[in-house]
Amino acid sequence: MTQQYTPSPIMDLFYGRGTDHRGRSLDDLQDQDHDALERNHDYIQWMFPLPEPSGANPQAPTLNEADIAAFRGNPALRMKLNTSFRIMMRFYGLDLMGLETGLLVKEIPTFEERSGVWLSPFNHNYLRLTRILRSMTVLGCASHARALLACLERLYKTYGDVIGPATLTYWRNAVQDER
Repeated sequence: MTQQYTPSPIMDLFYGRGTDHRGRSLDDLQDQDHDALERNHDYIQWMFPLPEPSGANPQAPTLNEADIAAFRGNPALRMKLNTSFRIMMRFYGLDLMGLETGLLVKEIPTFEERSGVWLSPFNHNYLRLTRILRSMTVLGCASHARALLACLERLYKTYGDVIGPATLTYWRNAVQDER
């Protein structure tokens, strides 16, 4: 028996045959400059999808089991997700490095400038970071999520009063559950 294809907005976007609710392709979303990434609030659910509905954007699509299996089984899909990850890391003044011992996310020279956009109490980017951590974990890129979490934990040592313990707990919980 052949499994019937069920259309998925997320899969259509990542396979390049669909767009988000505003007609933007994945390339369009990934080509936004830093100002647009900060100003727009409806792209993150498309670039980093989750199985749960978005509290910030109830119209955003959610992942189903077939979507999750496709990402976990297809390196090309994970590569597109990793491109989104690198874009958002640069937005935050961070970068992903591959080392012999594994992946490392660390501050880059633009960190001081970029941190002014997101490193403040109750910043909406904390929710974006939680989504990124969880999406990467669910979709088979847990090593990227763990590297980002390690960086955020290091930053917490310096900026704990700004980030707050509740946010750090959300970040840690986002990486713990791979499903």
